[in-house]
Amino acid sequence: MNDVFKALADPTRRRILEILSEQSRNAGEIADAFSISKPSISHHLSILKSAGLIQDERQGQNILYSLNTTIFQDIVKWFFDMTQSGQGTMRLSEANGPAGGEYDTGYGEYGAAREEHAECKKDGTGEEESGGPV
Repeated sequence: MNDVFKALADPTRRRILEILSEQSRNAGEIADAFSISKPSISHHLSILKSAGLIQDERQGQNILYSLNTTIFQDIVKWFFDMTQSGQGTMRLSEANGPAGGEYDTGYGEYGAAREEHAECKKDGTGEEESGGPV
């Protein structure tokens, strides 16, 4: 699953997936949509294929790339399972942070608000200390 998230982290690879969601294409057709070299596109396709996000099929002298929809179903299931297991309501400081539970979430004040909201959900009241709804 880590390879999938690493592959999805790159905007060029996400754009390739969007292109392939329309229809299967060969590497040249995919490359035409970008202003980067064909070897770079080939590298991105290799990463997407290694992650299982795309598949290829030889048709004559061309290789057609298409989405592997099965992996997307697996990802959606994983997200669904995460939300159903209650892990989605865990305080950010409790989630795999270093010893002491402090780390920078990159959300600034928004991160602190998320943690407070998560704590309210975790204790089951759905209310903040002021007694108002979340």
